[in-house]
Amino acid sequence: MKRIITLLVLAILIVGCMGPSSNNAGTINGQKVSYPDFIRSYQGHTANFQLSVNRAPSTKEKTEIFEETWRNITKHVILKQLYKSYGIRVSAQEVIDTLIANPPQSLKEHEAFIVDGNFSPELYVQSLRYDSPINLSHIRQGYFEHYVPSQKLKDRIIEKELSSKEAQLISQIITGKADFDLIAFDANEMAPRISDDELKRYYEANLEQFAMEPIYSVQYLSLVMEPLEADRIFVKAVADSIYYELSRGRSMENVHRDRQSYIPGLNILDPGFVRVDSMDEDLFNLLESMADNTYTRPQENGRGYAIYQKLQRTKSMMSYRALQIPPILSPGSRDLYYNNAVSTLGLIRKIGIRNAAEELDLELFEHNNLRVEDLWHQDRLIVESVNSQLLENNKGAILEPMYSPMSGSWIVLRLSENQVNRVKPFEQVKKQIVPIIMGSRKHTLAKQEAERWLESRKDGRHTEQDRNIISYQRAGIESIWQGRSLDMVYVNAMRLFLNKKRAQPLQMGDYQVVILPKKFYANKKVKPDREQLKQIYTQTKKDNWFEEMLNKEISKAKVEIYTVP
Repeated sequence: MKRIITLLVLAILIVGCMGPSSNNAGTINGQKVSYPDFIRSYQGHTANFQLSVNRAPSTKEKTEIFEETWRNITKHVILKQLYKSYGIRVSAQEVIDTLIANPPQSLKEHEAFIVDGNFSPELYVQSLRYDSPINLSHIRQGYFEHYVPSQKLKDRIIEKELSSKEAQLISQIITGKADFDLIAFDANEMAPRISDDELKRYYEANLEQFAMEPIYSVQYLSLVMEPLEADRIFVKAVADSIYYELSRGRSMENVHRDRQSYIPGLNILDPGFVRVDSMDEDLFNLLESMADNTYTRPQENGRGYAIYQKLQRTKSMMSYRALQIPPILSPGSRDLYYNNAVSTLGLIRKIGIRNAAEELDLELFEHNNLRVEDLWHQDRLIVESVNSQLLENNKGAILEPMYSPMSGSWIVLRLSENQVNRVKPFEQVKKQIVPIIMGSRKHTLAKQEAERWLESRKDGRHTEQDRNIISYQRAGIESIWQGRSLDMVYVNAMRLFLNKKRAQPLQMGDYQVVILPKKFYANKKVKPDREQLKQIYTQTKKDNWFEEMLNKEISKAKVEIYTVP
C-alpha cells in the first residue's frame, strides 16, 4: 500500500502550543496560510489516504498525514514564488489550448464524450468552453494553477541550465564521433516464472489500478438564511468596490483572483455566445444598449449581486459574462441559522428526510448516480466537503450541517447511496497482472545477464556472446542499430565514458544494450542546434529531477506551524 512520506522534522519549525494567529494556521517563508485553507487541504489528504488503504488512519498515520499536508502546502507556496521569480503567467486561453492539444486519458474515456463508441472531440471542446455536457471547471482550474505554470517553469529552468558544464558535455557528445562496440540482450528471450502469490501481492499493493468508478447519490434540504441588514449593506459595498475596480480597467480575472480567498462564492460565469431570442428579457434589455467590453453597475441577483460585461453583439447572438457576487453573511447570521440546521438534522434522523421536507415545507433535492467530478450543487465547497466524507460514511448516513457561502444557506444532506470503494475482484484482473509483472521481470533478467557479461569482460574472459558484438567506427548520435536510432543510448554511454565511469546496460525498447566506447573524437568547431541540445539534455535528466529540485527548496524553507494534528 502507499505510505505517506514522513516530513523531515528539520525541514520545518513546529510551534506547538501557540494556536492559530489571526485565523492563520502557519507561515511559509513569511507567507501566511489561513486556517480554512489548511483544514481543506488536510481533509483532502485524509480522504486520499482512506481511498488508498480502505480504512481510517491510525493516530500515527494522522500525524504523518498532517506532516504531508504541510509539506504539500509548502511545495505549493514555493512553486508560486518560483513562478513569480521566473515571470511565469498563464492565461485562460493557454489552459484551454493545452487541454485541447492533449486531452487527459480519463476524459477521453469518459462516457459523456463517447459517441458511437468513439471519443468526440467536439463534445469535449464544448465542455471545456461552456461546461456542457459536464462541468470541467475543476480541470481547467487545476491546469491553470498547477500543470501549465509548472510546465513553463520546467522549460525556463532547462533553458537556464543549457550553459552548465553538463550541458556543454552533452553538446560535445552531439557534435563528436566515437569508435565503440555494441552488444544487446533481448528481454523477450528471458523466461521468468511467476507464482499466484506474486500476482496476489501485486494486486493488493495496487488496488487503485483496479478500482471501479465510485458512485454515490444524495438527498438534501437547503435552509436559506435571511441576511441581517448589516450583511445587505456590506455585500452592496463589496459589489460597488468591485465595480469601481472593473471600471478603472482591472480585469474580471484579476478581481476574482484577489478576492476569492475571502469571498468563496465569487464566480465568473461565461456562457459565450447565446441567441438573443433565448436570453432573459431584462438582461437583454440591460446589455443591448451598452457598448462592447463595458460593465453594468451591480445588479441584484437573488440575495447577492452580479456585474455583467457585454463582449460582442452579432446579428442574432450576444456574447457576455458575469461576475457573480454571493451574499456575504456575518458569523452572527450564520450562527442564528446553525441551530435551525441542527434541529432539522435531528428531525431527519427521527422521521426521515422525505417526511422532514414535507413537515418543514422545504424542497427535497435529489441527485443519483453521481461521480466525484460531478458538480451537483452550485457551490463547489459543498461538493468537495461531501466528497471528502464519502469514505468515512456509509449509505444512509446523514452528514453534519454544511454552510454554503455561495448560496448563503445551511445544507443538511443524506447519502442515499455510497459506493466509493468498489474494486474489481482478483480473479477478474489476474490475467491483466501477468504481463505487467512478466515485462518487468524479463528486463530484470536481461539486465542481470548484461551485467554478468560486463563482469566477465572486466576479468579478461570471452564468452559465446562475444560473437554478437557489433563494432562502429567514427559513429555519432545518428547511429542506427536494427533500424532504430541509438541517440539516447549513445549519449548516455558516452557520458559514462567521458566521465571515466564504468559502462552500464541501458534499456532500449525490449533490449538491454551495452556500448563500450574505445575512442572519442571531439569537434570543437561545430555547435549543435539549440533545440536539439535542449531536447537531448532534458532526456538525460532523471525523471524526477523537478521533484528533487522542489525537495531541496522545501528543505530550505522556513515553516512555522501554529496547529497540531
